[in-house]
Amino acid sequence: MAWKATSLTMAFILSVIFAVEVLFFLFHSSICEWRLHSALTSMDLGVHDWRREGIKVLLFADAHILGYRRRLSIDVAWSDWGLMKAVAAARYTHQPELEVLNGDVFDEGDISSTDEFKEAIRRYRRIFGGETAQARARRGEGGEGGGEGGRQVLLTVGNHDIGNQQHASQKYLDLFEEGVGPANAVLCLKNQSFVTFNTQVLAPQARAAMRATALSFLSSPSLSLQLQQCSGSAPSRPILIGHMPLYRSTDEVCGRESGTTTVGNRCQRPPPDPLVPSPSVPTYCHESGRGVTYKAVRDTLYAWDDDVLGQEQSTALLRDLQPSLVISGHTHAPCRTSHVIAAPGHADVTREVPEVTLPPLGWRMRPDAGYAIAVIVPANAAVRGAD
Repeated sequence: MAWKATSLTMAFILSVIFAVEVLFFLFHSSICEWRLHSALTSMDLGVHDWRREGIKVLLFADAHILGYRRRLSIDVAWSDWGLMKAVAAARYTHQPELEVLNGDVFDEGDISSTDEFKEAIRRYRRIFGGETAQARARRGEGGEGGGEGGRQVLLTVGNHDIGNQQHASQKYLDLFEEGVGPANAVLCLKNQSFVTFNTQVLAPQARAAMRATALSFLSSPSLSLQLQQCSGSAPSRPILIGHMPLYRSTDEVCGRESGTTTVGNRCQRPPPDPLVPSPSVPTYCHESGRGVTYKAVRDTLYAWDDDVLGQEQSTALLRDLQPSLVISGHTHAPCRTSHVIAAPGHADVTREVPEVTLPPLGWRMRPDAGYAIAVIVPANAAVRGAD
């Protein structure tokens, strides 16, 4: 009888562990997939068929794979395990064609030794697996469907990987590119180009040589040729992927994407979502007479070239690249906003360029970590987040 009771107890404990370790992540990623499907079926995409033409993209940012200088070994191991579960559940549920990890792959990249950086890259490969599209293109193996399981992977560089602006290090950039692939690159999928760009070296105070390298990539004939060859006769514009968001003074424009909404300069919780229980996490909306920010510290305005790109650099990026969508990270606060730019050669003709700032994937950065899933089609893009 005692043996039977012990067996039942062990079965119960194992069931609880399975539910916490596996079902929790699958449940939340399934909700995200359902929301995406609902959004797509309600969209009017004209003649475009998102099932046939769309590119399913899994969007991560700020994984912050921990280092051993600031963290205990048990903390590092637990964080790695959590990342592995989250990534595996998202891949299983969404089955993406493209996976993006948008900067701050590492937490201590910019303060590590050479050996520590290389060890962090090995841990990245163990957590995320696969080889990046940049690395494959560097060997001349570019093209569609060539990644692990038919999935392409793109990485961008962040401030915790190489440092930011005047603190950015050529040494760490070289280590990143040696282990991952070029920071500035183009991937073409289904006539849609994705441009990864090093936004950490654009400020005037950044190191001159690193800034010049980034700007020469934007103005190079090779980039223009790749974009033209990718789009062909299709009227598609590139999608810009960079770690730092484009200029905005506060998160006042972000609305529900940040987990709170604003009325004037006041913070409010959004209407409850019937599918997701209200999270017992702190609100990151902070008020002042000058605006609203969702940063986890009590700053009210974003700092140029630290929290967001400067206004001049943002305008130049939009003007030169003419993207259809901008994907960013860095602030650890999700946001959906837009920018107005003029058409080339037609100052009186403007259009809006949407920008999606991703939440952090690393739960040690915020308790309400998450990611986004998108389907990119020539006419539009539907993006949904998952906590």
